[in-house]
Amino acid sequence: AEFVWSTARADRNPWDLDAAAPSLVVHPNPYVASTQLSYQLPYDCEVTIELTLATGTVVKSLLHEQQRAGKYSLRFAGRDHGLNPGTYFLRFSAGDVRKTFKVVEVQ
Repeated sequence: AEFVWSTARADRNPWDLDAAAPSLVVHPNPYVASTQLSYQLPYDCEVTIELTLATGTVVKSLLHEQQRAGKYSLRFAGRDHGLNPGTYFLRFSAGDVRKTFKVVEVQ
């Protein structure tokens, strides 16, 4: 499985989200039925989460709103959105932080 964390330090468990910057964890990945997107915002900011193809084409906008500081969780299942199993890219934008995560839905 491939996991990408927006922040990581050798002296910390990578599941511990960095409190100083917006961060996101995708688990499990690859996934069969659904995956959990857990993210943390240390300050109020606009958050955008989009699912794209490798070409950058947005296939699904999951979230685009102003949110207060705090911890959030979002369950995602591609089949719920009419998507076929495959490889997608999850774009996470919160304040000035922008990260892209490779996510794989298997059959």
